[in-house]
Amino acid sequence: MAFIFCDGFDHYVAAGTQGTAFTQYLAAAGYTVTNATNNTIAARDGRRGAGTRCMEFNIVQGSSANARVSYTINSTANKQVFGFAFYSTGSRLKVCRIENVVDLDWDPVTGKLMVGSTLGASVIILAAWYFIEIEVDHVNNLVKIYANNELQMSVAPPGALPTVYTLVWGYQGTAPSNALQRIDDFYALDSAAGLRTARLEPIEVVSRPPTQDITAQWELVGATAGTPHYTVVSQLDPGGAGKPYLQSNTAGATDTYRSSAVLPTNNTVFAVSVVSYARKGDLDARQLGLYIGVDGGSSDEVQLPLTETFKYYQANFEQPPGGGAWTQVNVESLTFGIVAR
Repeated sequence: MAFIFCDGFDHYVAAGTQGTAFTQYLAAAGYTVTNATNNTIAARDGRRGAGTRCMEFNIVQGSSANARVSYTINSTANKQVFGFAFYSTGSRLKVCRIENVVDLDWDPVTGKLMVGSTLGASVIILAAWYFIEIEVDHVNNLVKIYANNELQMSVAPPGALPTVYTLVWGYQGTAPSNALQRIDDFYALDSAAGLRTARLEPIEVVSRPPTQDITAQWELVGATAGTPHYTVVSQLDPGGAGKPYLQSNTAGATDTYRSSAVLPTNNTVFAVSVVSYARKGDLDARQLGLYIGVDGGSSDEVQLPLTETFKYYQANFEQPPGGGAWTQVNVESLTFGIVAR
């Protein structure tokens, strides 16, 4: 598996979208959502402000029906890592849980992260973003907790480590106080074969929607002729009533795009992901190709089997077409898109 999943939460809905109008897309992306109402969960401006999004949990004192969102990976590798940006106001409550592995609490007395009675190294303040990473180390039978790249603690798991890992955000049980918690820039990986097999350190998941058509072979539905395809595939709330979409019944039909969005910094690029919200319209075996390419040069494609219900498909490319390392230049010049298979 190696690099398994990443999510910047930017491509689902507009900031301010609440409840199931937001979480229906999280579910389509592979998350499990519980207690989603307009009062418990919403999409908000993300870690980099307007134009980016994050998940916000509104935790209500005395309520046992606060929203929860979880993501599961299956892994038999010697190491699993979950990382995410975390922000909270109101009070210090539980940060997250990996089921049957660790409960990461936040001690309201010392202000430090806490697992059981073990306290972390640093005071974690309210109303500030931190990047939390949890590393499950089978070789040494330890769970290591990092905040902003600083090791907070190493603790032994409660028992034998599993092969199914479910990370859960949102308060479980009856909340002792009110809090707002935000989650952004999530990644998951393990130490199976691949380039990214160890903790990445704090990262940012940058979303680059298409801004230009390169090849437009899919058919427009619900839009006037001549509408640029990139405006359709980059729309938020893609399953909303009356939204235009693209379709193709032709094997090999290709739509490719380029984005003018620049990376905010020239730092290490660990992987590039292509994401598409799609389904098939018949019972036959159909696949969606997720494509990246260099003009006049190499290309890569990952083909994923389609289902009859809408879901998000994601392909992760740890190297650019033809090999080598990702750089700001080759990311920003990349073409990417979809192929009917």
